[in-house]
Amino acid sequence: MLKYLIEVANSVFALAILLGFIVAYLRVFYKTWGKRIGLIGLCSGLLGSFIWCMIINNFRVRNSWRIGMSFNFIAFFSVIIGIILTILLKINKIKDRLKPKAIFVIEIITESFIALSMFSFMFNSMNTIWFYPALFYKADVGILSSEYLLNLFDFYFPLL
Repeated sequence: MLKYLIEVANSVFALAILLGFIVAYLRVFYKTWGKRIGLIGLCSGLLGSFIWCMIINNFRVRNSWRIGMSFNFIAFFSVIIGIILTILLKINKIKDRLKPKAIFVIEIITESFIALSMFSFMFNSMNTIWFYPALFYKADVGILSSEYLLNLFDFYFPLL
């Protein structure tokens, strides 16, 4: 009965750690804009993964793993580019040569890469989690049964 609790917790654990590191990175290096852009990346990733889950499950898309794999590559490379740009901005010799407007533009570009990585992480890993309640419903038990309600509790508890 606690099978779904374990599956959802396993699915959310790695994502929570990665997103926690990214959010902490944005809060340390980019104070106000980092929080806003990080929140935009998280919300758009949640919404995008929910829509993609509905498309995959309603239209039975084949080879959807290719799209997930491409989003993994996008997330990886956008994090690497964001970290490299942040390191370059923290070097005083480079920072002194740039105009303040150029520094602001580079910071926005860096934060956008980080938001893209957050979107990609959420998009790729949350769509499997959104499908778990459909698995509960496809079981032989009815919606008003106690087993279904326990499965829903097992689904929402790790998410919280």
